[in-house]
Amino acid sequence: GLIYFAGEAYIQLPITSDFVSAKMFLQSADPSLIAAQGTVIGEAIKLATRGFSSDKEVKKALVLITDAENLDGDVEEALQAAKEKGILISVLGVGTEEGAPIPMGNGEYLTDEEGKVVVTRLNQQLAKQIAETADGVYIHAQDVSGAVRLLKKSLDRLQKSDMSTTVYRSYADVYYYFLIPALLLLMIDLLMLDHKNRLLRRFNIFDIKRDDKK
Repeated sequence: GLIYFAGEAYIQLPITSDFVSAKMFLQSADPSLIAAQGTVIGEAIKLATRGFSSDKEVKKALVLITDAENLDGDVEEALQAAKEKGILISVLGVGTEEGAPIPMGNGEYLTDEEGKVVVTRLNQQLAKQIAETADGVYIHAQDVSGAVRLLKKSLDRLQKSDMSTTVYRSYADVYYYFLIPALLLLMIDLLMLDHKNRLLRRFNIFDIKRDDKK
């Protein structure tokens, strides 16, 4: 599943086995998708926690990609709820401690309401604290391929289990659109049958009186 968050958090894609859709949503992720600026890490963790199964036997993992410049102040409460549910949280720290502007993908940088360029600073201390509390790992994502390898190695610790998917389909019966005309044609054919076949004239199926003068 995917959760986007900045000044607010919302579910972009619920937990699913549709990896093609997940990849598509992930590739289209952009800072401009959320108008409210900020970093509500606690709200994002709470939202993710509610999205997981309540079954304690099911292994759960959350990957938090953030600069960890928290602005909502309720991270500890969210972490406690996640820990009670058995969720492992790993953190990919993005940015630098010196600070840098946020690229928008079109050659420009994110600006605030006053038109000033927003500078984000990586809070490694909080990022490491989140990962340590939630039994995950902290990775500074300077080298993307290296970060992915480390993250995969961490997630491989989780016990794998078979996953099944149930697909529901809704059907509308429309056969009678064809059945009724077919029955009408069949009745007409039966009415005409004894006229066409001399051998069947003696059997007046529908008790129709006729005056054959031939």
